[in-house]
Amino acid sequence: MTNTALRAENSNSRTITFKSREHEKFYEEYLKKCRYQDVYHRALIYCLGIDRDTRDNVNKIYNFKTGCVKTECLQEGWQTSGSLRIVRMAFNLYCNGTPSVGDYEAEEDQLLKLWEGLGYYNRARNLKAAACQIMEQYGGRFPSSYEEIRSLKGIGNYTAGAIGSFVYHIPKPAVDGNVLRVVSRLTADEGDIKTAAVRSKVEELIEEIIPKDAPGDFNQGLIELGAIVCVPNGEPKCAACPLEALCKAHKEGREMDFPVKKKAKARRIEKRTVFIFRDNEKVAIRKRPQKGLLAGMYEFPNVEGHLRTEEVIGYAQTAGLTPVRVKRIGTAKHIFSHVEWHMTGYELLVDELEKTSAPNVGQMCAENGADRSENIFVKIKQLEEEYAMPSAFDKFVEHTRFS
Repeated sequence: MTNTALRAENSNSRTITFKSREHEKFYEEYLKKCRYQDVYHRALIYCLGIDRDTRDNVNKIYNFKTGCVKTECLQEGWQTSGSLRIVRMAFNLYCNGTPSVGDYEAEEDQLLKLWEGLGYYNRARNLKAAACQIMEQYGGRFPSSYEEIRSLKGIGNYTAGAIGSFVYHIPKPAVDGNVLRVVSRLTADEGDIKTAAVRSKVEELIEEIIPKDAPGDFNQGLIELGAIVCVPNGEPKCAACPLEALCKAHKEGREMDFPVKKKAKARRIEKRTVFIFRDNEKVAIRKRPQKGLLAGMYEFPNVEGHLRTEEVIGYAQTAGLTPVRVKRIGTAKHIFSHVEWHMTGYELLVDELEKTSAPNVGQMCAENGADRSENIFVKIKQLEEEYAMPSAFDKFVEHTRFS
């Protein structure tokens, strides 16, 4: 298609020149997707599990005039969204959990329970820590300078730049993976985008050119350009890109050579045996150490290695238990960023669990660093409602409900 001068006015009455009708159409679609500027609204939209293709239908769920969730529509969202856990978590936070900054000063166990199944549990802790900072240092009001936003626990350059530019019109870059990909192709930069040095260089480049009158629009434009046009894991849509004529990688025909990323190390495989010690009423769980993987979460007792049934019985006996029944309940796999757990589960039915095993269950799992005093015995309903169990144990939690 030949380049034609097409003009349109955006929401801020700035004139934009399009190189083609295709370019103009892309921009119109982009405006629809970026209609809602408020960060809280954006966060809620994402939490409700609305994906990029259906975000324009957000008014079905959220009333922007009243600031209320249309709870009667959430059932539809649960049925259609691929992010059931996120929808459920957002609903719990909004209606029953921690809807305001002050309320995030809740007990950690309560917060982790609300966050259950979402992963990245340090984000929940950082959220609480940042909320406490806001209450103590800023009188309950979110800070409005880049430096103050950046000082909040868990907020890095990207998040501070995004909030600062979207909400407070601070001319700071918001460099995520999308932006790194766009810039690396524009400049045909051979640097590894996973390194801090390359990220810092990109931030400096963008800060030099970011328009002071529209930093939020600029940052959102780069982010959306990477998400929709200069896409990962496939051919970029160069014909629809407004920066095609400036792109060095495109000129050289090397779009797929960028960005450069050093190959990640293969994940370590850990074999584990999970024990469900239970009687007719209760099941044994324990709290993980406060540092490390899944810190502070609850789990079923488990040990390294895949044990045979006779070895499981032997472990139970060293804990002072004589199982009435031992049943293998299948396998499960869970992938973390650097490790995979390949788990085999066993249910061990005993008489009066709390009396017979309270002092000893922890002996089986000493190599995991858990404090024996943290082994507790809870009813199944309590397990579901009160204790935060990581999704790694979903299959085994499900088993306790129906066995």
